[in-house]
Amino acid sequence: MQTLLLGYSGKKQAIIDEKQADKVQELEKELARTRGKLGYQVKINNQMRGELDGRSIAGSTS
Repeated sequence: MQTLLLGYSGKKQAIIDEKQADKVQELEKELARTRGKLGYQVKINNQMRGELDGRSIAGSTS
């Protein structure tokens, strides 16, 4: 790592960068989980919409 050659302030910066990188990874994982939940929710909503459309079409034809 070149940052270690910059002396104390460089090491301090490298530590901060590592902490930020960890934070970014945590946020990316959270985002992936949220996207997964949203995808699942959309799937359920589409399923429910399909069922409701099916019922309304069946109801109107009879």
